[in-house]
Order: sequence, then C-alpha cells, then structure tokens
Amino acid sequence: MNYYYLAASLPSISMDAPPALASGEFLAACREQLTAGDLAEVEALLSDPLAAQGRFSSAWQAWETQFRNTIAEVRAEREKRDAAPFLRPEAAFDAGIEHEVLNAFSHHSPLDRERALDRARWRKAEALAGFLPFSADAIKSYALRLQLAERWAALDRAAGNERVDRLVSRPAERTAEPGPQPGVAFA
Repeated sequence: MNYYYLAASLPSISMDAPPALASGEFLAACREQLTAGDLAEVEALLSDPLAAQGRFSSAWQAWETQFRNTIAEVRAEREKRDAAPFLRPEAAFDAGIEHEVLNAFSHHSPLDRERALDRARWRKAEALAGFLPFSADAIKSYALRLQLAERWAALDRAAGNERVDRLVSRPAERTAEPGPQPGVAFA
C-alpha cells in the first residue's frame, strides 16, 4: 500500500542535525494514515526494532543480527577472546557487513566508530525502503532513521565526559557499570 500524503509530508532527516519531527509527532501522523498492520509494525520499530513483526522488520532484524555478530567478532578478536558466547543465530547473510564493521573500527575515536556503525544502519534502512518513496516500507525505513537521528541529537558531550571521568576514577574492583546510558555513546 502507498501512503502518498504521509510520505510527502515527512521532513527530510539526517544524523547530523536534530530532526524537525519528533518520533511522537511522526507516530501521531502514522496513526491517522496507516493501516492497522503497518501502524503496528511502525510502533514496534520505534519501541524495539528487534521485536517488531512483519516482512520489513524481519529483513531488518536479520541484517542487524549479522551486523551485531560481526561487531562482536571484531571486538573479541581485538581483545583476544572467544566471540561464541556473544553470537546469535543468523537468518540471512550480507557480504557487505564485514566491510562496514571493519571500516567503522578503523576509526580511533569511540564516537567516530559509533557514528560509522550507525551510518551503516542508516544506509541499510534506506536500502530496505526500496525504490517506491510512498510505500509502507519507506515509512518503516523513516521510522528507523528517525530513531537514529533522535539518538544522535540527544547525545551530550558533557554527560559522556562525566561518565568517562567516573569510570576512570573508580577503583578497579568497582568498574562494573550497567549498560549504556541514554544520551551517551560508546563503541
């Protein structure tokens, strides 16, 4: 199904600038235009892309799983550890992923690595949109890219520096930290 009005009304987005449309506003517009099935998939993509159901989401999840596995393998190799405990079963194979991940890990800065990894995600989301700019897949791709743009707009250098300072100043036995904090990027 095509969503001409909705797709034409969406502002362009980039990882390099805060999006003009927040995900809440995007979702409100989707609720007015999308079929129930497409809306459910967009809502799931915005809340947890790896749990979303649908053809588009399945393709995204297959790619993202291989992407994350490749990241785990590269990190494990750098640390001279076994990657096996961190790998998940893969449903598909994309020959370009290894190049994307190795390119990202060629950056010395963790921030630059993370940006390169997210740019690879952005490119894959665009590719999954296909060639029909008004299609449901184009709207679903927009949801993924909007999520990435919002993530990068929310990053705060001061919060990241404060977190690094806390980690560095802690005694060695207390360095275990919970997972990534909102607004702070690590690669």
